This record gives sequence, structure tokens and C-alpha cells, in this order.
Amino acid sequence: MASRSISVIVPTKDRPQDLVRCLDSVLNQTLQPDEIIIVDASKTDMFNSALITRANEKVRTIYLRTAAGLTHQKNTGVEASSGDIVFFLDDDTILEKDFIKEIVNIFDHNQERKVAGVCGKIITPKKQDVWLLRFILISVIQVVQKIISIVFLLRKKGDGTFRASGFPNYPYITSKVKRVEFLCGGLTGWRREILIEFKFDENLNGYSYYEDVDFSYRVSRKYENIFTPYAKALHNVSLVARIDAATRKKMMIDNSHYLFKKNLPQTLKHKLAFYWSIIGLCLSGTLQAVVTRNMGALKGLIAGLVSITLHSDKFGTSGTR
Repeated sequence: MASRSISVIVPTKDRPQDLVRCLDSVLNQTLQPDEIIIVDASKTDMFNSALITRANEKVRTIYLRTAAGLTHQKNTGVEASSGDIVFFLDDDTILEKDFIKEIVNIFDHNQERKVAGVCGKIITPKKQDVWLLRFILISVIQVVQKIISIVFLLRKKGDGTFRASGFPNYPYITSKVKRVEFLCGGLTGWRREILIEFKFDENLNGYSYYEDVDFSYRVSRKYENIFTPYAKALHNVSLVARIDAATRKKMMIDNSHYLFKKNLPQTLKHKLAFYWSIIGLCLSGTLQAVVTRNMGALKGLIAGLVSITLHSDKFGTSGTR
């Protein structure tokens, strides 16, 4: 097995407690990285320097302050890294102890170096006990949302390929290592040369929602991406520093439209599939607004529709706008 070095990059913003738990899980890995790079875009200097000192006792740790924006933070982290294999972790993930080992094992056995990236499996936290009627209501809503996702070509659990609309099938239901197209951005390792050839797109709106959809799609057109269910991580979705529903939904519409114009062939098939999916997003948002009695999601979708209608000419295929 050839010698290779490992970098772990953790972009973060205003989540010091989540970051501590994430880093603890990295430091407890059976296969330790050679370096950890924290790219912090917090509004204030909330970071505990004692954590850097403690992390440095086990692994070389670099702390960077930068402007907010997930793709900008990732590109900044790549520039500061030196590993042959580079991991990106969401700051609210907690890795099982063999996570890095399982992913690196796939790279080590790929002698032809055709594999660009390897993604692990997300484990969702167990839900707290709820009243029976509320449980039934939640279950019904989830079924309806799943039907909408299937019918309207939106993102859903599946085989890890991209749908005609440009939305991905998440590969998490498979129980074996397999080739996929889509890799989740927050628990994936990439070969260094891939990150040099393909930069993360800093033109995405907001905090760069769908950046993993964009990066996976572009890379998968040329290289192999792999999913392994043996590298597991808990995504303990943080309630800290979350944007409101209106902003999130508008960003979803803006960025999905931008990526559709940028990446997908502008054929009748793909156009029909994409705009059909937008109808599905509106139905889903309406359902969410009615159930939660919060019109924020619906307002965000409407704002997004207005945005892509009025400014559609600014969304070209060059990756700039």
C-alpha cells in the first residue's frame, strides 16, 4: 500500500459546541488524519483556543478565519491543506470510529485511481417519543412528501444517480459498496488532484446550498464516485445558526435553477423535468406551510420563482452570474 496523507477540513460558523463534538469524533478515529483544518466564518470570535491546543497534541491542527460561504470556506481549506486524500465534514456530524479508515480503504484498493470521491452513510438520530396522534400526523406528512419527491423528480433516497430534473437520488438505502454519482458534501473524502481540477462554485447563493449536488455532478461526468455503508456518521442536525424557512426556500429555488442552467443539457426533456420539479417544490412548500402554520416556506418559494423568472438571463452556463 502506497504511503498517503490525510487532511480533514471542517467549515464552521457560529457552532462552537457542535464543532467540539465533531472534532472529538475525528480525534477518536482508528485511522488518524495527518492534519485538521478548521475554516471558521463565525460572526464573533467564539472559538475556544484550548480546543486547538488539545487537538494539536494528537493531530496537526490549523485554524483559519474567513468570510462566510460554504464553497469559499471549502476552497480556502483546500488551499491550506496538504493531504493526498481530503475529507470535508459538516460541523454537526459525529463520526463512528472507523469512518476515515473505511473510506481510505476504498482509495487504497483503487490502483487505477479512477475513484474521485468516497462518501459514507448518514445515521439519523432516534426521534424522541411523541403522542400517538402526532406520530400518525408526522407519518402521513412524510408519506405525502415522499410521494411528491418521487412524482415530481425531486431529491429522494435511491441509487445515488441524478434525476432528469438535476435533483439527486441519495444512496443511503443501499447496504453495499457501490458506484454512484451523488456524494453528500458533509461526509466525503476526495483525492487531492480532483479538488485541484474542480473548484467549488462560489457563485451559489446564500451559504451555497446544493454545493454538493454541483460538485458531485461535475466530477461524476469524468470520474467514479463511490458510496460505502460501512463508513457511518451521525448527522446531529444543529438547531444553531439556522436560516429561516423563507430564506432557505428562496435559496433552494435560486441555486437549483442556476445549477440546472449551468450543468444540465438544455434539451426539452431536461427542461420539462426541471420545471415539473419546481411545481413539486411549490406543492411541498404549500403543504409545509399549512401543517406548520408558518407561511415562511411558501413566501420563500414565491420569492424564488419571481427571482428566476425576472433574472433568468443572468443564469448562464459559464458558472458566473
